[in-house]
Amino acid sequence: MSKRLKLRPDKGFNFWRDSRDFAPASTRQKNIWRIPPPNPLGQGVRVGVCRQCQALVENPSEERGCPYCSAPRDEKGYRTVDISEPPGFNTWWAINAEYNGAFEFTPRALKTRLGTPSDEYSFETRQNFDIRCIPQALVYRINDNNGKDFEFFKVSNQHVWITREAFEQALLDLSREERDRVTEPVPDPSVQAIVRALAAISTTDVLIAGIPNSGSGLNLNPALPEARAAWYSFGFLIRRAAAVSLDVAESELDVGIQPFTDLSSPFAPPSARIFLSDSLENGAGYSSYLAQPERFENLLHFILGDEHSSNQTFAIPLLFNGHQEECSTSCHRCLREFGNMAYHSILDWRLGYDMVRLALNPNAQIDLNYDYWVDLVSSTANSYFSGLGLEQTTFGSLLAGIDSFNSEAIILIHPLWDINPENLRPEILQGYTEAQQQGLTPKLKSIFTAIRFPYE
Repeated sequence: MSKRLKLRPDKGFNFWRDSRDFAPASTRQKNIWRIPPPNPLGQGVRVGVCRQCQALVENPSEERGCPYCSAPRDEKGYRTVDISEPPGFNTWWAINAEYNGAFEFTPRALKTRLGTPSDEYSFETRQNFDIRCIPQALVYRINDNNGKDFEFFKVSNQHVWITREAFEQALLDLSREERDRVTEPVPDPSVQAIVRALAAISTTDVLIAGIPNSGSGLNLNPALPEARAAWYSFGFLIRRAAAVSLDVAESELDVGIQPFTDLSSPFAPPSARIFLSDSLENGAGYSSYLAQPERFENLLHFILGDEHSSNQTFAIPLLFNGHQEECSTSCHRCLREFGNMAYHSILDWRLGYDMVRLALNPNAQIDLNYDYWVDLVSSTANSYFSGLGLEQTTFGSLLAGIDSFNSEAIILIHPLWDINPENLRPEILQGYTEAQQQGLTPKLKSIFTAIRFPYE
């Protein structure tokens, strides 16, 4: 086995080298390679990205925060960044390291973003979802190194641009003796370093679908972790059902969400829409096929396995056969797969099913008394309150724990219930009233947070 630098999928955006170095000793191969300019990173494109509501803003303002959710400018909120789409990447050939058969998956890339604003298009509404297909839309995949970007410097006397972090990481795979034999790259003093995020931008067909009427008492603002989890779970649930229905691999479709300003709601702008895009450049036709309103509605019924669907093969493994009891958030039987590993921490099949039911009926029952929530809430409440040393009780129809020392009542609520005082559900109002009558200060905790972050 020839020695070469160990390749890692999560560190694939680290090196670039003049394409002439790739060409083997074939005259035909060399003739078809296009020699790039000395700066392969090219002119950067300025975009705004928001880690809260998942927005991508083309031609952004340099002064304000996120134009959708008003997130402030910082690494965890909204920022503007220069992105480049290099023509290719490769390893640093001077470093010889055997591939040991393992890699560490530590994704530093942002989630898939839609560059084409959906606000510019009209949508067709059916049941409680609106939908359309945008042909040849721009889809961005951006690696911004966890908000820190990459600093590239040009190697002296070569058309090679490299990041210091990547070079030092590669050296860790070598023994001390091998490290000592490697000559460090020398920066070209006449060329200034460039700070960029790296992008892959594709043009493909995109299906966009939203839920225009969320009803009172719910909040679908994607800047909130619970609502963001619901939108992504909705998208990946639809993708899995589409893959089963079309008999294709899930990797044929990419999933993302796009925020938009919902002027129809005084409580929770922005809202969001999911988008499914063909992973192939220029589109394979799946997105445009699924974007037919009747076909999309049939897909939602297929997920539910209800009376409007003649096929229950998708719903039964998720809603029965022990899955409900064994899966508190998500697993490989419902939403998880290797390609969406970066989303595993927020995916929740129950929230996905809630969104499917809401997309079909604006009056759908979205509470903790629905069939697949009941047992989970009961078992979670027992361990959650006992673990915190709280006395378990109920206020109205909601399970709660009493902290006698601080005179507080922790009340468990549905992840999508709004906590805006002007948009509270009747169940919350009743729970508030009963807790206050006992001299307690009520505090709301979603079941989503209680399971994932019990001590926050």
